[in-house]
Amino acid sequence: MKRDLMGVRIEKIPDGELTVIQVSGELRGWAVIELEQLCRETPGSLSLDLSNLRSAEAGGVQLIRELAARGVKLSGVTPYLRLLLK
Repeated sequence: MKRDLMGVRIEKIPDGELTVIQVSGELRGWAVIELEQLCRETPGSLSLDLSNLRSAEAGGVQLIRELAARGVKLSGVTPYLRLLLK
């Protein structure tokens, strides 16, 4: 399943018992809400692939922090994003 919003693509990729959600582009505005809803509605273990994420506004960074605190695995975190998440 793929959701294309202005400036961002959010793709849900089933991988056995794990679901990978790949975020590409800029995580801002409605995309933050869409990502939060998609993660909430997806049962089982989640992994968030951020390797193609170019930027994220404050709300997007906060959501990624919250997801990580809830046990969502983060992959592809750039050094810049790692600094924002601290």
